[in-house]
Amino acid sequence: MSDPSSSGAKPPFSSHSQHAPPTRALAIGGGRDSPEAAARVLFALERPLSCPVLVELGRWSDELPDLLPPELLTSDTLHRARGGEAVRAGCIYLAPSNRALGIDVQGRLTVDPLGDGAIDALFASAARHFGARLIAVLLSGDGSDGARGLTHVKQAGGIRLVQSPSDATAPASLSHAIVADEPNVVMLVESIGPALRALCASPTET
Repeated sequence: MSDPSSSGAKPPFSSHSQHAPPTRALAIGGGRDSPEAAARVLFALERPLSCPVLVELGRWSDELPDLLPPELLTSDTLHRARGGEAVRAGCIYLAPSNRALGIDVQGRLTVDPLGDGAIDALFASAARHFGARLIAVLLSGDGSDGARGLTHVKQAGGIRLVQSPSDATAPASLSHAIVADEPNVVMLVESIGPALRALCASPTET
């Protein structure tokens, strides 16, 4: 994994780097009881982070920072997402509570009022921008939010990881996604972080 800059500055995400293959990008979505799972996934990622991470936890977003280790809570790493902000490698962009996070075609964040299908919208918009570089992770939640978005990731050539329903206290969205999308991998939360470490260490070539 290459160091993006010896000066410590974080370069913007680019699909045209002259020095290294394009980095991966992570999109993590979850609902009820997902903050703890999201914290465990983020804690297991190699640091410094090599890719941008977009996180949508709906009404439960505010719970996540209290569960993260201090090294992920710096202003350089954890960002409360703001509309119009450019996405950069090495940063975690957390949707504000009750807001829907997305990314536009120029690679800038969008933050809209929370409605049904916020995870679907994040996955779909990230798939449009990052294409096959995207890794989408669906965590614990009620309802069916996330399944349709994972289909967009699949169509774009991205990778889909889904938490095992047996490992979740709110498994409905996970079971729905498994039936509807047939994700690449279904696994326990404790295995998702190490899997992402391996995937992020092997960037795509296009």
